[in-house]
Amino acid sequence: MAEDLRQIFGSDTTLTVQPRRARRQLVGYAGAHGMTSMNMGTRGRLIAVSGRISFTDADYWVARENLQAVIDAIEAYQWTDGGDYYYDSQYFYYVIFEKFEIAVEGKSKSFHRANGGKVFVDFYAELRELI
Repeated sequence: MAEDLRQIFGSDTTLTVQPRRARRQLVGYAGAHGMTSMNMGTRGRLIAVSGRISFTDADYWVARENLQAVIDAIEAYQWTDGGDYYYDSQYFYYVIFEKFEIAVEGKSKSFHRANGGKVFVDFYAELRELI
């Protein structure tokens, strides 16, 4: 059964599907042209997800710890086998998580504090649909 990407990344996300990239193997050799290329298929569609993950608590450090737990849970998807996911009404089959990064801004700051005990981070993730 497909899992909702908003349940993983939260509701403050945007998703963009990029075209497939060709996989080629280039081989150089001595000859008239010096190079040949073999088409090896595709790497699958890139699914780029970006947004903001936040957590609110009366205490900043409790909110930050809980936010870190959410980040750790998302990070763990990088070591799982391919799965089926959906975002709004769009379904993606056999998707792997290739990259998950927290955006770092000036002075190496990634965790941001907002009013009312809210802590947030901005992120970028790359998923790959293999089918």
